[in-house]
Order: sequence, then structure tokens, then C-alpha cells
Amino acid sequence: MRSAVAVLFALPLFAVSLSSAAQSSPTRVPRNEDYGSVTGHITCSDTQRPARVAEVRLVPVVPTALTESERTGPTDGVAQGSQLPPVETDMSGAYTLHNVVPGDYYLRVDYIGYITPLTSFTGAQLSKPAPDVQQRMQRDLQIVRVAAHATTQADSVLQRGAAVSGSVLYDDGSPAIGLRVDLLLANEKGEYKKEFQTGFYTPPTDDQGRFRIDAVPPGKYIVVANLSLNDHSTMSMPSPDGKGAVQMNMTRTWFSLPIYSGSVLRRRDAIVIDATAGQEIADANLTVPLSKLHPVSGSLLAPDGHTVNTGTVKLLHADDREELTSVSVRPDDQQFHFPYVPEDTYALTVSGARDTRQIEVENAKGITPPSHFEEKTVQTYGDAEQTLKVETDTMGLLVQVPAKKATAAGAGTTN
Repeated sequence: MRSAVAVLFALPLFAVSLSSAAQSSPTRVPRNEDYGSVTGHITCSDTQRPARVAEVRLVPVVPTALTESERTGPTDGVAQGSQLPPVETDMSGAYTLHNVVPGDYYLRVDYIGYITPLTSFTGAQLSKPAPDVQQRMQRDLQIVRVAAHATTQADSVLQRGAAVSGSVLYDDGSPAIGLRVDLLLANEKGEYKKEFQTGFYTPPTDDQGRFRIDAVPPGKYIVVANLSLNDHSTMSMPSPDGKGAVQMNMTRTWFSLPIYSGSVLRRRDAIVIDATAGQEIADANLTVPLSKLHPVSGSLLAPDGHTVNTGTVKLLHADDREELTSVSVRPDDQQFHFPYVPEDTYALTVSGARDTRQIEVENAKGITPPSHFEEKTVQTYGDAEQTLKVETDTMGLLVQVPAKKATAAGAGTTN
């Protein structure tokens, strides 16, 4: 049987009514003979040449008419296109996706240096967009409607993004190697709170402290480098075929201090970068002021004077209460440690303070290590806050946490 060919697309994003979107969303798996396919060409706008070996995928459109209880997604993973595998374009920029479940999809194309509009939206925004988000979706996203027994033509022209590059040095002149560098994008209120996602992995600073972030959409950004410290652990388990072992290396960041563009330690003081399409911004350099950073550490004390072994401690700037960083009480010495704190006045806050004991739990057979420890809460305490002025190294702080106020359900004790 010959397949029909439907040529359309880019559909205006909301030309599809909510009721039809609810009907056409690919939520059911059809019989094999009911699949459709999508084919097209991908072109670079700046060169008018094919986008060769670009990744093309379809991301299901989740109907906005569904209620929260009815909606099973999308998660951010769905928004980024993790559900359906991509295909690569050939040397002419052509691609074909076979065996596609009928329904509506966003067309996503990943090509280094070029903008991937879908990555600027979260799953929540796609499923329940605010009016301003809906306008961006209509402008930036391309919808492909797949029908059974049909081949849909979906071409796309990629826009080259800006690129932001520079170097990160310590104030003694040595390169800051292995630091993560991100861009924070201004939201509608002019607040820089959202990490910009390119859709590609951005490597940490290299052996010269250099970094480069490409595929940046036009907009206002600030650069942030994160001076982070991590804990590492390893676990191994039998491979699925039972003939070997699979090793997993796990990393947990326990401390992070941001340094913003202009080499400042307050987000409000950061230099703003105004990026335009295709622009190369090569002077976004930062310096980490190690000589002006100090360690701060201490302990949490219960009302009876014993040391509390679990809790979260935050440092907020005293003038505007913007969070600088936070740490947890470390189980090895029952203290909190901030290894690098800028000179300033802070509100030191404590939350989640509690006494815990470690319970050893056996892992499943074949897993190394053979056991792990889980926390059991013995007693909980109230939150605390005190002023802290950091001018030099500050060790041995004692922070008193109050007894937790009784509630209708009783006091804060867990058996």
C-alpha cells in the first residue's frame, strides 16, 4: 500500500486546539502498521549549507488540557527529548525518522554552535505555559504532526548562537582548572536565576583555566564559575549477563561558592553580557579571590549542651538575605565546614537540626561494598539564626539550636 505524503510544518504552535491536541498526543502505542514517518532537511542559516551529522529527534507534545492528576508528564527529561532516540543527518542534511507513533511532536535539532530552542523550556512550562511562555513557544518551537500510514516533511533552518569564552584564574595568577562555568539567564523580572542549557555538555575549565559556552540564544546573561568541593564514592554490582561487574562512580557536591562575571561575589554586582546571534564574546574572564576567602566551621549544640550531628547551615548576606552557600553537618566530625567564605556580614541559619544514629543495612548479594548506612532520626530541634561577621579564619563556632516546639501531634521525637 502506498503511503501518503503530508507536507507542512512548521505548524503555528497553538493552531492545534487543546481538544485536538489531547486526542492526537502520542499516548498509545499503535499496531506496527499504524506508524508514520518524518523526513526533511536541516540547513544552517548563516552558511546556507547543510547541517551535517546533526542530531534530529521528536519530543512528544503533552496536551495542556490535562489536569495535574491526569498528566503523567512531561518531566524535564521529556522536555529535553530523552524519550525518543535521535537520528543523524547525512552529508546533504537529510534525515528520516521511521516507525513514529501518530501524534504531535516538537522537532528538536542538536548541532554544536547552533541554538536548540526546546532546551530553554522546562517540562512544566511546556505542559502549562504562562502567557509570556506561550508567546515564546509560538515563536521558537516547531510542531510536527505525524499521521498513520503517512510521511511528514519537516525541514528546519538552524540559527547560530552566540559564544561566550574566557578564563578563570586564582588571584595568585594560577589557572583555576576543572571549575564548572555556567550562564545565568535573566527572567521576565530581570532576575538572573536560571541556568542556561545549551543541550550539550559544557566541559569544565581546561588546564589553562579556559572555558567556552556556545549555542547561546540572544539575551542578557551573567557568567558564574563555581568553586566546588566534592565527595566521591564507588559501588559495583553484577552485570546483567552475570559474567562480570558494573562499577558506578558517584560524585556529590558538598560545597560550592559562586564567582560572577566581573570577578564579584554578589550576583547583584555581576557584569551583564548582552549576547546577540552569532556573536563571539571572548573576554568573560574571572578571578577567584582566594586571598580574601576564609574557612568557617563550628558545631550545633542542643539545649542540654550535647553536639547535634545532623543539620543544614546556610550563609545569607545580611543586607538582602541572598543565599551565598550552604553545607550540611559532616558525619565524620559532627561539625559544619565552609572552606571558603568571602569577608562580609552574614545571617547564619540552621534548619533540619536533629540527632541521628547510623544503621548498617546489608546490600543485595554481589554489590560492593556489602553494606551501607542509613540515618534514623532520634530527636529533632527548631531552627536557629545568628549574625556572623567574617574578617578572618573563623573556627569553633557554637550555634545553639532550640528544642522543637510541640505540635498537636506531639513533640519532635521519632522512635
